[in-house]
Amino acid sequence: MTSRFRELFSKAYSCLAGVVLGDIAGSPFEGLPRRVIRKNYGKLLEPKPIGPFTDDTLLNLLVAEALCKAWDKNLRRFLAQKLLDTERSLKAHRAGATTLKAVKELRRDLNYRAVNGATNGGALRAFPIGIAIPYRYRQELLETVVELTTLTHGSSEALAAAASIAFATSRSLEPNVTLEEVLNAALEGAERLDIRLAEALKKALRLADDAAMDDLPDLLPLEVGVSSLSLESVPAAFCVFKASKGDFSTALTIAISAGGDADSVASMAGGLCGAYMGLPRIPANWLKKISSLDLKGLVEGLVNIRLSHLNTHVS
Repeated sequence: MTSRFRELFSKAYSCLAGVVLGDIAGSPFEGLPRRVIRKNYGKLLEPKPIGPFTDDTLLNLLVAEALCKAWDKNLRRFLAQKLLDTERSLKAHRAGATTLKAVKELRRDLNYRAVNGATNGGALRAFPIGIAIPYRYRQELLETVVELTTLTHGSSEALAAAASIAFATSRSLEPNVTLEEVLNAALEGAERLDIRLAEALKKALRLADDAAMDDLPDLLPLEVGVSSLSLESVPAAFCVFKASKGDFSTALTIAISAGGDADSVASMAGGLCGAYMGLPRIPANWLKKISSLDLKGLVEGLVNIRLSHLNTHVS
């Protein structure tokens, strides 16, 4: 095992672990408005990995499995079939209406391609794509995002949101990357597909610069939005990521305290922090909570795909 593999594995594992841990920390509070959280738990809610995982986790695992098993085959068709095979589990884990509607369409026609759907279901499962494809191959990264996202979500803002997550994740896995470089990658991904998402992202990042950390849970729902819409929850996750400077615990505290689609915002913020900072910044006792998931095998497969790009493509 080379040092480069170990470095990539640490960040990639931390990324997917952050996605899952953000999900299970946020899921008990999903749908609660900020005022209810503040009344019952105080200004800042201390996150704990105590809830069940939702479709946020399940969809990332499905995408990761598809990439590992069908990278050089019909990737889109493989993932479509996995969505059909896990329809019951998706329902049990609270998958959104857009995703479940698309699964019904796929059951009628496996070649179905979504043309609408503005929620965050595509963005929250884009992390494995960013792990698998190096940032230097951004056109391939973008095309893969579009191919896999349009299985369920087809609006320009949903596609741009997924691209922003995938671009930021891929950039985070590069050596010696700065927070600003990761955020610029997110903006690039958004700008390629939807200017509204890019502008919402810029507004959220300005809030991260201007607001005091303790005030963000109050301001996020008002100035950015924390619903399941791509135009709200994805910029909110990036706002939390920037304000926390990639610190996992701080990011989850802000994301969950803000309420709304708390599990998805915390899941995306957790994945971004994990990809940027690596395993040492996630508490070991938290990682034990997800030891039953086969993240190791999936991460090894994704890292090998990434390294195959770097070994095959000659600059």
